[in-house]
Amino acid sequence: MEAPDLTARVKDHLRRQRIWCEESLAELDRLLAGLSGETAEEFAARQNEREALLIHLTREHRGLLHEWRQAGHIEEAERAAVRALWGQIETLNEQLRLRYEEAVRSVDRELGANAAAANGLRRGRNMMGKYRPGDTDEPGFIDTKA
Repeated sequence: MEAPDLTARVKDHLRRQRIWCEESLAELDRLLAGLSGETAEEFAARQNEREALLIHLTREHRGLLHEWRQAGHIEEAERAAVRALWGQIETLNEQLRLRYEEAVRSVDRELGANAAAANGLRRGRNMMGKYRPGDTDEPGFIDTKA
């Protein structure tokens, strides 16, 4: 395959990968800010779609990388342009990794808060069950007339 065609395909692939990273970052920002306005199921479905696209991009990347390594002469200017695009993607990937870690910590905090709230409700429900009005022979009887 000719180097100009290969270079154009690699650049196109890297641009699409950059767009994927930017969209993922924006979505995580909305999630962390609480502005997503979607249910957990909708978010999970979108993440599954994003993951499928990432798998496709990774498979395509492997093929292009193999071709790139096998290619004969590629102009230094083209190599520099590809390296610049790759540098942008590496920076975005690092930001994405940090944002995912932040999202996981946020979800863990919410899970802890929800678990504590559920335990509080259980204790309240149990307390209400113990101190309910009932027959005088039952334990926990409260004489409402006394």
